[in-house]
Amino acid sequence: MTPNEPSNPKPSKPMRIACVIHDCNREGGQERCAAELVDRLSLAHEVHLYAATARGLSADRVVFHSIRVPRRPILVKNILFFAQASMAIRRQGFQVVHAQGASMWGQHVTTAHFCEAAWLARHRDLAEASEGPGRAVYHAINSRVSILLENLIYRRRGTQVVIAVSKATREDLAEHYGLDPARIPVIYDGVDLETFHPNQRPRWRGAIRKQLRIADDACVVLFVGAFERKGLGYVLKALRILQDTPVHLLVLGSGQGSALRQLAQRLGLGDRTTFLGRQADVHRYFAAADLFVLPALYEPFGMAVLEAMASGLPVVTSRTAGVAELITDREDGLLLDDPTDATAIATAVHLLVDSPELREHLGRTAREKVSGYSWDYVVRETLNVYRTVMDGRA
Repeated sequence: MTPNEPSNPKPSKPMRIACVIHDCNREGGQERCAAELVDRLSLAHEVHLYAATARGLSADRVVFHSIRVPRRPILVKNILFFAQASMAIRRQGFQVVHAQGASMWGQHVTTAHFCEAAWLARHRDLAEASEGPGRAVYHAINSRVSILLENLIYRRRGTQVVIAVSKATREDLAEHYGLDPARIPVIYDGVDLETFHPNQRPRWRGAIRKQLRIADDACVVLFVGAFERKGLGYVLKALRILQDTPVHLLVLGSGQGSALRQLAQRLGLGDRTTFLGRQADVHRYFAAADLFVLPALYEPFGMAVLEAMASGLPVVTSRTAGVAELITDREDGLLLDDPTDATAIATAVHLLVDSPELREHLGRTAREKVSGYSWDYVVRETLNVYRTVMDGRA
């Protein structure tokens, strides 16, 4: 459903809701989605959050239940979390149990932010190519365990509704797990339209550039996300092609950072690239940037792209990314047919660097395009799903 379509009225009575996610914060995409959802749901409903960690929640109304699991290795963490969360929620009398991903057994609603089977099928050799055979084996095992859990959860009768974050994700769930696409509602991720706003630019643009010692006349390109899966290596290769263009790359996110830092050095980009790790206040960097690039190899949605568009930045992203369903090529963004084509990325970046007028036009129309996708939209459509579950119509 799109933001402009009519929705049902709000429930007359507050609900008792449990939300489940491994980690809840405002730094990652899935984590931020959960944080925004529980904050806003708690304004009118009794909300319990089951998570290993919770940071950045603004609502003291949310009841937090800590699921104690080790942080590493991720495979062990996920298995233990699945078992403990499933046990903790049993017989608690929640009207709706909403899990983010295949994080527990016994939920009514699951939001699929990712389809592990689709990712593995499309990019089997990524881990080995970028991380070496040892880590490739670990990731292969981790992927297969995730596929097992997703298969188990998405197909179980007790999971009354599986929400997809894009039409592409809905197609992946149908293809790999045999779900009926007609029974998979699509709710796109939302964006805070006040925090991510073009009027943040005067406040942060100069300050961030001064802090990072970036020249005023440099065109700042921003990348936010998981390094390998979202194509950072190809962005670096594109910048090597643009060696005579005044471009500075800001990198926020996580991954095998040392390998990509070394790649940046080998490509002669050491003084043109700044790695900042994961940041909570990412809106400041959107405000400091001139354009946003995310040539994702696999991206079920792409919240960072939505945030860039809301910030009034022109975006370059993959045509296969879920968020591309909201973008019209060359009207409110530039879409890449092949995210591994460094020359195509370089061409798109150069086009934007060379034309401030095009940057301004694409940024303005991008902001207009996403103006309906606030977190209120996400909450409204999620409540519609809850109502369907409670009415027994799922």
